[in-house]
Amino acid sequence: LECTLIDLPFCGDGIINNDEECDGLAGVGFLQECSADCKIQQAAYCGDGIVNNGEQCDGEGGLSSCSVAGYAGIVECQRNCTFSPCQLIEFCGDGVVQTNTSEECDGITIISCQINGYSGFKDCDEFCSLTACQTNESCGDGIVQANAGETCDDGNSFDNDGCSALCQTEVCGDGIVNNGEECDDGNTVSGDTCSELCRIEYCGDGILTVDLNEVCDSEYASCVTPEGYQGSKQCTIDCTGFDTCVTSLFCGDGICTANAEDTTNCFLDCPNVCGNGVLEAGENCDDGNTFANDGCNENCDLEFCGDGIIQTALNENCDDGNMISNDGCSASCINEICPEPLSWEIVQIYNNPSDSVNELKISSSGEYAVWQSIVNGVKQIFRYDGTQIIQIARPGSDINDQPDVNSDGQVVFRSKIDTPTENWFEIFHYDNNSVQQITDVASLPVHEDSTTPAISDTGIFSWVYSPHDIGEPEIYLHQNGITERVTNNLFNDGDSGAHMNDLGHITWNGGLSNNHQVYLYDGSQTLNISDNSTHNIIADINNNDQLLWNNISNGQSSEIFMYNGTQAIQLTHNNGNDLFPQLNNKGYAVWISADHVPIGEETLQNPNSEIAFFNGTETILLTNNQHYESTVAISDKAVVWSGFDGNDLEIYLFDGVNTYQLTDNDYDDGGEMLYTAGNYLYWIAQGNTLYKATINCLTGL
Repeated sequence: LECTLIDLPFCGDGIINNDEECDGLAGVGFLQECSADCKIQQAAYCGDGIVNNGEQCDGEGGLSSCSVAGYAGIVECQRNCTFSPCQLIEFCGDGVVQTNTSEECDGITIISCQINGYSGFKDCDEFCSLTACQTNESCGDGIVQANAGETCDDGNSFDNDGCSALCQTEVCGDGIVNNGEECDDGNTVSGDTCSELCRIEYCGDGILTVDLNEVCDSEYASCVTPEGYQGSKQCTIDCTGFDTCVTSLFCGDGICTANAEDTTNCFLDCPNVCGNGVLEAGENCDDGNTFANDGCNENCDLEFCGDGIIQTALNENCDDGNMISNDGCSASCINEICPEPLSWEIVQIYNNPSDSVNELKISSSGEYAVWQSIVNGVKQIFRYDGTQIIQIARPGSDINDQPDVNSDGQVVFRSKIDTPTENWFEIFHYDNNSVQQITDVASLPVHEDSTTPAISDTGIFSWVYSPHDIGEPEIYLHQNGITERVTNNLFNDGDSGAHMNDLGHITWNGGLSNNHQVYLYDGSQTLNISDNSTHNIIADINNNDQLLWNNISNGQSSEIFMYNGTQAIQLTHNNGNDLFPQLNNKGYAVWISADHVPIGEETLQNPNSEIAFFNGTETILLTNNQHYESTVAISDKAVVWSGFDGNDLEIYLFDGVNTYQLTDNDYDDGGEMLYTAGNYLYWIAQGNTLYKATINCLTGL
């Protein structure tokens, strides 16, 4: 029996058999497919309205809303059967500045600004726009805003009171006819119909007015007669020329006249005579008269300070026959002996009811003072010139501090620089016109602080800075537009500040750990002055490069040392606490001596604090009252201190002979800051008030 295999038809063999409509691709048309049971059916595709495998959506049935926070819109089914992305909502108040929607800001934003030079700020409003610049500074607020171009501010907006409504000092030459002026043509030049004193010029006023075609005005001019005699000619009544030359000299008048008579017997017969106006043999001068006290005396000798004769015409009020000071009559022939009892006048300069007065400094002449105080939340610098107070600051900075001033009124200070990531301090200079930046910390790899700036009377600046490459404080100075580094080592140079005299010479203490030495830079080289193995803290330097410092050997006592220009000498040997030493240009020193009182334990109740004075030869106590002495200062003319009188701190002065109590009130005077120079004394009372005393007839220590 043989069996023969035959292929039976089945769905899936690719051949349409029996009741099959299709099989595989056989019998399948466009957009059709063959089912598993070989029946023709519609094929699945994107756009058939059915979400098939691999599709996110198909047709309008795929519409959905965005539900993610911060997003909005409708999710649509795209032509490729995928959802469209949701759109982010941008709105005012989301904390992001949307520049494409014209937002200027978003959230808390404060930007510094100026209105005509007045400092102010802008903030962000509810529409994400910056507000207009707002400022509390203005002309008429009583504070001179130098950055806004104010030269005065008398607290009102009136003209003709010395300070105009635009806060400009009213002076002759400003182009405005002020009180007391007859005219004002915008200059102080005479000869243009309005004089340098703002008086109308006319023929006969004694002023040569070119614009009025004047050749002369009321004066006489020297001339020579045709005969050769010296004479004079007077300006005509219409100021168009001079009258004829006239003289009272003639041959035979008994007066020997040079030049005119040198070829006649008149001159040959004349003897040498003092007072004839001719400088002849044996004469040092001849002013044509025989009067003394006019520079040439009756013997035709020159008159001068030091000749033993008081010449009032030379502004002498004494003459002791020499030009040596400190002997009762100065080298300029000014009486050094006070003709009246010592007297003084005290005035209040400044008061800040809302904050304290800090960092007071005065010039070496005593005519200028600077300090720092907070106004409207900003640390500002103020300068007093004996008449008015001006405010000095770098616009946009909220911290301006550590000021110093020289005898020209120039000021240096430091100002804080802020960026979004860091802040630091730079040194700035006010040259009586504008504020200029001196340092450029921003150019260095790491921004450290520039501190304790100082300025000398010669215009040299110094400061302390900690550069990144060293990591320890270093000393810098700036002169003639050039900055140079005075120190370059691994020591702590100037960590307690640097001191500079009026010549621009600098002293500081520097070293490692508790072994700090005293150094002096004399303009050309640096010298180690102390050269010992103990801890020294520099205190002062005078214009003769003499130095004064504290030496702390055991942490419990402080002794005073002085460099006299040649060597270092020890002024105290009491194993006590001698602090705050000060030095004047005569080499005299003063300090607070608290015998056997450990450092840091001085109090108002401690009776062992006294004022010690070194007069160049010996040390004496100016006080011995068993009261607490708080601060001390010295100038070439006086020693001043703040001392406890049993109730509060009062100001005292020693003039070399006598001690005077300058104040007597119910509050503390000078307990925090006290300075003296020349005939002036400045101190801070009650923390927020600055006072100045002018001492009359203060001759010197």
